[in-house]
Amino acid sequence: MENTTLFENLTTRDFLSNISEIARPSTTEILLRFEPYSVYIDRIVSPIWYIIGLFGNPISAKVWLGRKSRKNSSAIYLGLLAIVHMFQLIIHFVFVELTYTWDIPTNNKPVLCETLNVLSIIPQYLAPLLVLGFTVERYIAVCHPFKKETFCTVRRAIIVIACLTALSVGFACVQADLWTYYPIYKECFSKDGNQSFKQSGQLVQKLCFS
Repeated sequence: MENTTLFENLTTRDFLSNISEIARPSTTEILLRFEPYSVYIDRIVSPIWYIIGLFGNPISAKVWLGRKSRKNSSAIYLGLLAIVHMFQLIIHFVFVELTYTWDIPTNNKPVLCETLNVLSIIPQYLAPLLVLGFTVERYIAVCHPFKKETFCTVRRAIIVIACLTALSVGFACVQADLWTYYPIYKECFSKDGNQSFKQSGQLVQKLCFS
């Protein structure tokens, strides 16, 4: 017989509210209650992509950053992109999959809550910026071949990547102020007073990084 004691006195607002005094079930319990197939599919499909990514990205990074390939500035962008994607997979597994799919909390600590949110957003910003940098470089090499020797160098690529990384980290650090750990729920939530700021920030970030 199905156990409903956890949910029978809760409304939709109670599930979504961060300030309700009613004991809040975990996100995984809510999904298993209302969308069980999404959890089961995630538990089956996601590990396949993790395995492919965790093996494929290091191989790609080794190829592009090898002794011969790294003399090409474009290879620097592609090699770093593979490393960023691998980092994203690891953070996503630790922060999202274990917490929300397998109900193994990994962000239920005061400092860890903010830190994981920052780390999870950095590769999401940096990856499209690396693609942008690579695309601009290819545009110069193809459409302005006489300027290739000036702008498409390994040294310049490293400088551009360092700047893009600093920009991504700077934007991602904002997340530390948008999230906090609530001891009463033992979960990490966005702060109640930052909803309007968070929505405005997300809009600006989507325009810049999407």
